[in-house]
Amino acid sequence: MKITPEIVAAFESIARSMALMDGFSLIPVEVTGPDLGRALAAWLGQRDLATRVVEPVDEPGWRAIVASMLDDADPRTATMVLGPRVLAPGMAAGLSLLNQRRDSIVSGLAHPLLWCGPLEFLKATWERAPDLWSIRGMTHRVLAASRAPAESPLWPGIVVHDAPERLRETLESARAQGDAAMIARVSVQLAEALLASGEFVEANEVIARAREEAIDGGALALLEARAASALGDATRAKGALEDATKRASTPPAHAAVTRGNLGLREDATRALAEYESAIATARAADDTRNEAVALADLGVAQLALGNADDALGNLEAARAILRDVGDERGEARTLAHVGRAHAALFDARTAAACFEEALDLVRDQGDVRGEARVRCHLARAYVEIGDAEKARDDAAQALVLARQTGDGQLVARAEAALAAANDAP
Repeated sequence: MKITPEIVAAFESIARSMALMDGFSLIPVEVTGPDLGRALAAWLGQRDLATRVVEPVDEPGWRAIVASMLDDADPRTATMVLGPRVLAPGMAAGLSLLNQRRDSIVSGLAHPLLWCGPLEFLKATWERAPDLWSIRGMTHRVLAASRAPAESPLWPGIVVHDAPERLRETLESARAQGDAAMIARVSVQLAEALLASGEFVEANEVIARAREEAIDGGALALLEARAASALGDATRAKGALEDATKRASTPPAHAAVTRGNLGLREDATRALAEYESAIATARAADDTRNEAVALADLGVAQLALGNADDALGNLEAARAILRDVGDERGEARTLAHVGRAHAALFDARTAAACFEEALDLVRDQGDVRGEARVRCHLARAYVEIGDAEKARDDAAQALVLARQTGDGQLVARAEAALAAANDAP
């Protein structure tokens, strides 16, 4: 984690407060995420203010919180209780017990108690442990920008469950029979399946042949925009989008999401407006799957604009919808963005758990490109957690997979993740 001058200034303010206090004191510390709390404890330790971190991670841990705080308490060592953003199992019971044992905690610690976590954790303490909270001191804030670059938005369209091999056979059969309607339908399905699996060149060829066969349709034009974008041809992508918007068969929500995706990296604010429009339009058309796609992409844009809190809520909502409609590939990609939001909120442990879950999904789908991307994210998360060996393993596997795809940008990304893992202590 990069410790900025602003973060150091906040740390120094907390250290001064601790130095002025004799005996027990309850010091609330609001942080963007728990990684900042751990960084604070490490920083204090380097300045002769040793701080023991108590961080319950499950229900038994929260139910034993008082014992964890009081056992082996050293008056020369401060204690930090580090809490999560979301109410965890057992946390309500643990906070209630803390409230009942307030006096025992005050007499048993005899040193500063840093009550550290996101604002949601501090509010939960106020609600469930009001007696303990009533003796708190001034709240310190260690807040950092929660931003992550725009990356891999979801695309509108249909969910295709058939494998490309089967779709190719069906398409050839339809051509042999001269079934124009079947050719049009299966061409779109095959292009969708190829794009979803990262086979951009072949998808582009399928789309081009469908165009030669005079297949008319907004869905095909949008797929051409998507393929051209993936192949780095921005001019062709924009032209295909303009073509799609002129066709009555093009769903407005699909066009809006595509427009947002094509401009996301250049102007995330404008893309956000496109996604908001698409959500409303898809909802009005009862297009649940593509409403979820627009909602996920809204979260991606919010993340790029530094609004990770709202991004996390929208991404989690989109992931739930995609799971319900059976779009496993969309769910996996959204889950990876959920992990990115947690990472942006300085919660590497939760981010890693999301990436591990996303990894299981993309591996089940045989998505080599997706697995390489997720493993890059995992490597970065484990560097932050402090598990350099796991980070190196994930980054090395990401590099092998990236090279299999022939995607130069993905290879460079994996190489950067491996370099960061190798540099980690």
